[in-house]
Amino acid sequence: MRLTQKLCCSFTALCSLLLLTFTLLPIAHAQETTAAVEGTVKDATGATVAGAVIIVSSEQLIGTKTIATNQTGYYRFDNLPPGTYTIAVRAAGFAALKRDGLILQTGRIPTVDLNLSVGSEQTIVEVSTETPQIDVTSSRTQTTI
Repeated sequence: MRLTQKLCCSFTALCSLLLLTFTLLPIAHAQETTAAVEGTVKDATGATVAGAVIIVSSEQLIGTKTIATNQTGYYRFDNLPPGTYTIAVRAAGFAALKRDGLILQTGRIPTVDLNLSVGSEQTIVEVSTETPQIDVTSSRTQTTI
């Protein structure tokens, strides 16, 4: 009788251990190690720009990655190492756009829509995400008429 109870307890412990292992296995397997970014390229009127060439670069990325937008102006870069990126966009008939300081984090996919302005391809519009310096030591109200 004692042998039966020991076998029953051992069997129950083994089943519990297996159940716990198979329950946690998908969680351990699904951990993200890369980042991504997606968005739509539009012109000043809000129309999408198909065939725009988008280039991402970063110190964490070896070289650059390039992709063209699809017919709806959509783009997506997958499998990027987390870090700070620069996105550059070029399209015929539009001024080139360069956006610095885009922070990509593991497991997150930010949507970065890019708006192009009409101009020559030689014109480059740079957008920086740097925060302006604010003087927090004094307060002053100023009105311009």
